Amino acid sequence: MVYCIKHKLCFDGWESLQLGDNHWSDTFIRRVSALDGLPPTDYAVAIKQLVNLLVDKDGRGRPSASIWVYVQAGKGTWFARELKKSLEGVSQPFAVTMKNIPPRLVDFSHYPNTSTTPSPRPPQKTDLIPEEITEAELFCLRVLARLERGFTAEIASLTNMSRPTARQALHGLTNRGLIYHLTQNEKYPVWQIRRKGLSLALRSWRVPPGTSFQARSERNRHSDGRHRRVARLWPAWLRKALPHAEIWAGWSEVTLGGYLRPDALAWGRLQSRETLFVLEVERGNRSSARLELKAQRKLNRALTYAREFSLGLVFAILGPNWVLDAEIGAFRDLPDDVALVLGDWKAFGELPAPSWGYARRS
Repeated sequence: MVYCIKHKLCFDGWESLQLGDNHWSDTFIRRVSALDGLPPTDYAVAIKQLVNLLVDKDGRGRPSASIWVYVQAGKGTWFARELKKSLEGVSQPFAVTMKNIPPRLVDFSHYPNTSTTPSPRPPQKTDLIPEEITEAELFCLRVLARLERGFTAEIASLTNMSRPTARQALHGLTNRGLIYHLTQNEKYPVWQIRRKGLSLALRSWRVPPGTSFQARSERNRHSDGRHRRVARLWPAWLRKALPHAEIWAGWSEVTLGGYLRPDALAWGRLQSRETLFVLEVERGNRSSARLELKAQRKLNRALTYAREFSLGLVFAILGPNWVLDAEIGAFRDLPDDVALVLGDWKAFGELPAPSWGYARRS
């Protein structure tokens, strides 16, 4: 069941929390997973839109509302911490937790509105996601809502599925009329999301009907075919190249902190250290000197961001061999919280073993 205001504004739960003697909140719950297909910065945009409509003071909203965001993000903390940071500035009190227990008063961004008696329970209705949609199908649909179109291998990479599992889910979505084959190539089909499928994906993110959510899209939608494909395959590339590492989630073409825009990002653990795996795909359409400067600048930005969250950083550059030759000499005396790896962008699943404080080339 979901809790709805104004019929179409839906949340995953609701509680009137006792936050002191005779102080009861009006708290709406939004459950978020790192596997929902959205990076945390984009998820924050969707939640902000939901909150703005929830507290609309036109007599139909709940101006007394506070928000509890419960993040299911596996073993790491970065996803929840970035989401919380990205929600700063929300007018209503909010709490972000990684445990499915009610937040305490100190967990909220500021003091929630309360009343002397428990708040009235909002209306309930059946979830908007049909029960027959499988979890695998929903994962694939959300990824396609971000990509708009993609190959099976790309979708499998970004959903952390095997290709056969993703292919089965994609055929299921096709049979339900939510996506379709953009090409007739049965061996390498391109899957395109339909309007009906996009609408369902948006409802699964609790984006209200009639609300624009352009933040869901990949940032660089005009990259060429190889560049785009390498970026989308990054999570799968890492899982094959670094079987000893844990890769929890990954996204192509994201923006973080307002200044970091990697071609792809993965999040996981390497050698007991929570780590961001940042990818830059370099085609080599610049001089060697400009390639060095660009790579150094992007590494510095990624390192600044990772240090903000006390994370390890694996910074990867994939491109033609001549580009790797031009860039490897630009990195010396690296700090011990970063590992630099450079690899051939045609050699899927091949990377040198990362070593903290060193640059390695395949």
